[in-house]
Order: sequence, then C-alpha cells, then structure tokens
Amino acid sequence: EIIRGGQNVLYGNQALSGVVKITTRRGEGDGLRVSGAIGSDGYISGGISYGGDAGDGFYQAGASGFDYGGFRTNSASSASTVYGSAGWYVGDTDTVVLRGALGTSRTEYPGALTHAEAQRDPTQSSTPGEYSEDESGQATLLYETERDWGAARINAGVNYRDRFSTLGRGNVENTQRGFSLAPRA
Repeated sequence: EIIRGGQNVLYGNQALSGVVKITTRRGEGDGLRVSGAIGSDGYISGGISYGGDAGDGFYQAGASGFDYGGFRTNSASSASTVYGSAGWYVGDTDTVVLRGALGTSRTEYPGALTHAEAQRDPTQSSTPGEYSEDESGQATLLYETERDWGAARINAGVNYRDRFSTLGRGNVENTQRGFSLAPRA
C-alpha cells in the first residue's frame, strides 16, 4: 500500500513524502528477539524485544540502544529507546493498535579541522564541550477495518521532542510538539 503525504507519527520523522506499507500475515505464538553488535572505536549496540498473542490481542515490548566512542576526540554518541504496542482483533474485520515509544540520545560535535591539523592528528577536536541531547516520545492509535464496501483506517498520534544543545558560546533549547489525525477510506 502506498501512503502519500507526511506520516511522521506512525512511521518516523523521516517519512515526510510518504511510505510504502507492507502488511504481512499475522504471526502466531510468543517470541523473543535479542540482537547485538560491536565495532571499531568503541561501538556497541543491542536490543531485546518480546511479543506474542493473548486471546484476541497481540503485544510487543522492547528496548534498544547503542554507544559509540567516536573516532575523534569529543565525537561520542549514544541513544536508547523503549517501546511497546498492544493490539486487539475485534471480530474478523477490525483491528485496534496502540503504540508508544520513548527515547534519549546524545551527540558530541568535534568541530572542523584545517588540513594541517588533520594531517598532524586526525582524531583531535577543535570544539571541546559541544553536544546536543534529545528526549523524545510518541504514541499512536490505529483503527483498521475491512467491510464489503472496502477498507478504512484512522490513524491518530502525538509526539514530542526536546533538544538541548551547547554550540559555540551559547546554549540552545528546542521543544517540538505534534499531533496528527489521518482518516482514510
């Protein structure tokens, strides 16, 4: 299914011009998923989630995160997210799904180097102490139905993002709040 227009609450803030939604068959039974990775310069990531069915409903909850020391001094970054969803099958035609997520992230900025500085030590930093920290959250409610006349969907959501940054000699605070409602038949 091609969903035109901004769908940022349900599909992420990068889905501004639309998304292609692929609906797979329903899974059955409970399942645990664990993932992890390590890499150079102190990179480590991991995640865990558990989901399954419960009567006429289904659920999933999980957490993921990463930590990266960075190649350059003052270039570390990290992020963590917890999320969950619960849904209900209402008869054979209707589905209601509630989703939520909370996340935090931190990014350090090492600054630009001249060519001579990069030749001498490519890992050095020109701007110690510059960083940004984000806190974000979102919740969505989705109702889908299929009838003899066709299908309909109502998607509603709220989201927020608070960012604090130290750049140059000043601090910057940015707060964003959003609401979306997208009915479709």
